[in-house]
Amino acid sequence: MKKYLSVFYLFTKESFLRIIILWMLSFTLQGILLRLSASSFPLSENSVASLRDIGDKVYLPLIFIITVAITAILLLRAKKQSVSKYSYTLRRLLIKEKTVFLIRAFYNTLIIFMLFALSVVFYFLIFGKLTEVFPENYFSSQAAYMTMYNYPFLHNVFAGRDILRLTRNLLFITAIGVNLAADSFLGTRGKTWFGAHISVISSYFLFTEGQYMGSIPFDVFFLSEAIGLIVCTLTYVLRKEEQYD
Repeated sequence: MKKYLSVFYLFTKESFLRIIILWMLSFTLQGILLRLSASSFPLSENSVASLRDIGDKVYLPLIFIITVAITAILLLRAKKQSVSKYSYTLRRLLIKEKTVFLIRAFYNTLIIFMLFALSVVFYFLIFGKLTEVFPENYFSSQAAYMTMYNYPFLHNVFAGRDILRLTRNLLFITAIGVNLAADSFLGTRGKTWFGAHISVISSYFLFTEGQYMGSIPFDVFFLSEAIGLIVCTLTYVLRKEEQYD
């Protein structure tokens, strides 16, 4: 168990600090833009609609997906460092490369999940904080939650009680993590795994354009894509790359 934790620590050392800095910058930027936009935004009769319009005005979905993409790039960038800096350590620990792949997949998935979880908390808090710019009694105590649920972009991320959408999100997060790990695994051998690019590009349509196509067929399509990406990637890496053990 200790050697597995050692490998996990190596991956954390590669990218975690840079990723945390990225997230802090992203949340700070979004907070500033939302606050400035809310201060000068004409209020509608519907407070939830007002907050939704404020989010669209500052391109909240685009900033979020750019944060996801840069996070993925930082995770992929680490693969080049691991070959030169940690190859000796990995050999000394006598761990199969497939095991290293699985640990990296878990690490990547955990990072992407943390981004989504922190984003949900951040959006809930920031939209609640925006009540200060509204007239007294204009903004109800439930408006922040209603915004999370009724704003298509935030509902795509938040899911709420929508079990299908929640399952879709969790599987897609896993698909991104697994495919980024596969690209790292094959990248050390001069290969590229296009599933990593497909999963990240698909997340753009899922969480930005998808807000305009929220429907059960849409959710089922991306749910199926996530399952397909996970199954194909694990099958290829764990079964067809046995020569690397």
